Amino acid sequence: MKIAKAFFFLGLIVVAVLFFQSLDDPFFWDGVQLGAKHAWFYYENDFGYFWLPNEIDSGHPPFFGMYLAACWQLFGHSLLTSHLAMLPFISLFFITSWNLGRYYLGPSWGAILALLFMADPTVLSQLLLLGPDVALMAFFLLAFLGFSQKKGMMQAIGILGLGLLSMRGIMSAFALFLFDFFLHFRAKKVDWVWWKGAILMYGPGALVAVLFFIFHYLEKGWIGYHAESPWAISFKIVDASDLWRNVVILIWRLLDFGRVFLWGGLLIVLLSSKKIKEWPKISGLAILLLLVLGWPFIVYVGLSQHRYLIPFYLILHLMFLLKMIELDWKPRSKVILTILVLVGLMTGNLWVYSSDLSQGWDSSLAHKPYFELRDAAEGFLGNEGIPLGKVGTSFPAIGPLRNYDPQKNGVGFSSKSKEIFDYYFISNINGGFEDGELRVIRSTYNIIFEEEKRGVYVRIYEKKETEFNGLE
Repeated sequence: MKIAKAFFFLGLIVVAVLFFQSLDDPFFWDGVQLGAKHAWFYYENDFGYFWLPNEIDSGHPPFFGMYLAACWQLFGHSLLTSHLAMLPFISLFFITSWNLGRYYLGPSWGAILALLFMADPTVLSQLLLLGPDVALMAFFLLAFLGFSQKKGMMQAIGILGLGLLSMRGIMSAFALFLFDFFLHFRAKKVDWVWWKGAILMYGPGALVAVLFFIFHYLEKGWIGYHAESPWAISFKIVDASDLWRNVVILIWRLLDFGRVFLWGGLLIVLLSSKKIKEWPKISGLAILLLLVLGWPFIVYVGLSQHRYLIPFYLILHLMFLLKMIELDWKPRSKVILTILVLVGLMTGNLWVYSSDLSQGWDSSLAHKPYFELRDAAEGFLGNEGIPLGKVGTSFPAIGPLRNYDPQKNGVGFSSKSKEIFDYYFISNINGGFEDGELRVIRSTYNIIFEEEKRGVYVRIYEKKETEFNGLE
């Protein structure tokens, strides 16, 4: 279908334009921790140390930060260098998307798979942000393409990349291994020949991950997190009474940012199919990914970010198209349904909830105005002679400016938990402010700066000239 290829290349042009518009976007959300902070450590120490200090060690393999630091050494520490360093992963993502689509869907519909990927707000946001998830998507698709085409070297490289990236990368590789094993187990082909091939394909990635965790434990005495780490609260096991709440959050994440339209499209094609009981083989991989990546959503307090499920989303897109093209509908009907799903997905970038609700700001393009608004707030404070360090705030705006823009210097905003401040920087992007804290600030502070754009706002509060006993 020539129109499919035309829309695919149009989508590529749109992503390219968005990418070039993002070249001065700062590090954001977990990209600050897993990108800038790690890169600064290796860059400033000239790679003299391997193990990260505990205060910035989040338990993941640190190779993404090392890669970024190496790029800084070669081309200078800047946002431009950092964004251009993502291009190899972005290119790999699109190459594998294109080839996966052609392999599973044929030349007529193959381009639509990558188009659906681009339309998914969580996928698109990771293609534009500075963080390891763009590499995770690329290596996962490479491993899956190698598995699908029975190209062991390609699969091994993808699995190795996942093993070098993060715990979620390792979990995604494990889900693919389980899927591979169960397929051969059902076919009664789990023999020495299969195990030999599995060792060659999964072994290098598994070995890197296992060795990292062993030596990390021997060096640090912990894996994943430690009691004093800033993110320790996220690993707290929920009470039994909160399990159902977390199940609801997981379901919300699966439907959020326009993906309700994808599920709706999948439901339509299932109900329209004469083979409703016949699911594509890859549905087994989707189930395994949801189980492997989804259980932390239910068990832990704070491990419920949208992007944690990205490999599942990718397979879900493919499942929808596989079930749709098998229908005996007219081509026009299939095109109309696909367009509806595409447009529905893209609307997810406009979904902004009430500030009372938790929103995964790094998982859609809804966060984009924040960068401009924060710059305006910093400019206002500079003009007023108010040091940023005298302003309290919360994640993701805390800390030295260089962690957001490597070419900036300065202390940046301070953590609101350290003391009572005369000034506060508050945005609906920020997490960490309790409802009670906000009520006190709104009643005992004046707004001296406020700007809003496309549902994102930033405000600076100044303490009123009255007796004040602190935040309750």
